[in-house]
Amino acid sequence: MVVFRYCRDVSDNCPTVNDATRRTRVYADVGHLLFRANVTLMRLDRLNVTFKRNGWSATGAKLTGVTTEQRADDEDVRATLRAAQVSDSRSIAQFHTRCWREAYRGLVPQDYLDRVDVDDRAVRWRDRLVNGGRRAVVAEVGGQIVGVVSWARSRDAGSAPPLELKSLYVAAAYRGSGIAADLLDRAVGTKAAHLWVFEDNPRAHQFYRKHGFAPDGERDVDADTGLWELRMVRGR
Repeated sequence: MVVFRYCRDVSDNCPTVNDATRRTRVYADVGHLLFRANVTLMRLDRLNVTFKRNGWSATGAKLTGVTTEQRADDEDVRATLRAAQVSDSRSIAQFHTRCWREAYRGLVPQDYLDRVDVDDRAVRWRDRLVNGGRRAVVAEVGGQIVGVVSWARSRDAGSAPPLELKSLYVAAAYRGSGIAADLLDRAVGTKAAHLWVFEDNPRAHQFYRKHGFAPDGERDVDADTGLWELRMVRGR
């Protein structure tokens, strides 16, 4: 590639060249610089996607590590699903808290989100995993938890199927990657089941409808947040 010496102004004294040639060289230099700048921005954008994706950052079902390959945006996502262990309690609690703060801001009262205590949640997750109150599976990418699902048999399901999806969270950076669907399948498969979801959470409603769940008309107030929830059911 021929790179001309840059003349900052066409009135500069560039020896041995006339005005037309000088202008041609100036335009060529400017075009080359713009091209290089555009390439640099494209590379920085790709690095930003990579940093965002990677920097993010019990007893339960006896599962061997199951690897699933999906796509998040334009990059491959390799997530490993495994049974949650008691030793995961604090990591799950930290992830759970981050998910609430990023997904429910503007929906759940801010004072509730501000006072959510990771230590308290870690104790609750530990108790669930130790006593078998819930079974849970985590999804990991690069050794970091990016998703978690838990389920149990409900004692007060009423007319709904007793199998209850208790919780399902996926990091915002991995929404649409297929990890949520894989976790849901690991928890309840195609079985009849029910779940409770915030009434004012259309994104979640859409996801569950896609997997065969539908509101059955039951509503209740969540004791922790004071928000209305609705019950969604699949099968009977």
